[in-house]
Amino acid sequence: MLKGYFITTYGNLYPAVSQSTLADLVFAEPPTLSGQEFHGTLLLEESFLGLLASMLKTKTLAVGGTVSDGGGVLTVAFGLADDAAARAGLAEWIPLLKPPMLAKLDVTQHTVILSAAQSPDTDDMTVTAHLRLGKASAALTMPVPQDPLDMKMSVRVSGTTIALEDLQDLLGDVANWYPRDTVTPILGPSPKLELLSLGLIFSETTLQNFKLSLGAIDVTLGASAIPLIDKRLYLDPLSVRVITSVPPSGAPIIGLGGLLKLCRHQSPGDFGHPSVTLELSLSVPDLAIGADLENPGNTPLAEVIRDLIDQDIPLGLPDSLTLTRIRLDAQFDKAKHNISAFSATLGMSAGFGGLAALDLERIELGLSYAA
Repeated sequence: MLKGYFITTYGNLYPAVSQSTLADLVFAEPPTLSGQEFHGTLLLEESFLGLLASMLKTKTLAVGGTVSDGGGVLTVAFGLADDAAARAGLAEWIPLLKPPMLAKLDVTQHTVILSAAQSPDTDDMTVTAHLRLGKASAALTMPVPQDPLDMKMSVRVSGTTIALEDLQDLLGDVANWYPRDTVTPILGPSPKLELLSLGLIFSETTLQNFKLSLGAIDVTLGASAIPLIDKRLYLDPLSVRVITSVPPSGAPIIGLGGLLKLCRHQSPGDFGHPSVTLELSLSVPDLAIGADLENPGNTPLAEVIRDLIDQDIPLGLPDSLTLTRIRLDAQFDKAKHNISAFSATLGMSAGFGGLAALDLERIELGLSYAA
């Protein structure tokens, strides 16, 4: 058994090693280092990794990676040399995460230490479970826990296209959790969805003997670039959040939300560079839309009004008059699949014209529009 390998080997040049997780790692025997190639066997129960040993049902982990020492920077990066035993252990603990859903498991260490530093620049040890969800894939990540209360596995990804059926192993029958009647008028019957986030929520924590069970699954799906008012106002994305208990009991919790993006009237359809972005709430089942944004920056009020009405007309408002608040309310028309009318409240930074001399903190302007 060998503890303090990294302190003994690199501590003189890199004092911050003693403040890193590397200092607490215990090896079964001295690890081998050939050039930058690094290999060793960690004894989990002899260090802060005891909880990880219980979680993965194993006392040792064979690891391999690289150690780079040069230019006043020490970089240590390694992961599992073989994940078979760890995968089996995790699947025993969380039966949901068994093959073929659990395609790969890794435990990775990434530490960067500068020679003059008193603490590591980077010091991360992470468990990553690579999941196969039908034709899609996702990676659940979690910092290596030292306390069961810290157990949180989550993933936030973008651009991972997924079909509703791909989530049936996680969430059960689609009809039980997907609000089809509510979102179909917006997304259509066969929506192209992306997996925006996936989280595992644990419950029944017992500090002794590591008794921890999966209590719920939290999934957020999204669809992008949904036009609401011709090429002026877009939902990007519309998100559908589903929280379901494990095992299923009662109705799942469902929430709808997303971002409203107002295009500049000079570049209709360019929602990638909006004049204003608002976080919205969407009520179920009537699809009433409400969005509110405070202090959106130094956006000229006149420009926002032109963007809303899609007309480049003189308004008699100075460019120095900036937007301080925007509140947008609208009703989605399920038959026409768009918004044909909306109302907006615009807050401005100060007065203008005859109002400029008044001591006003903010003036609000109401605006209604119908196509």
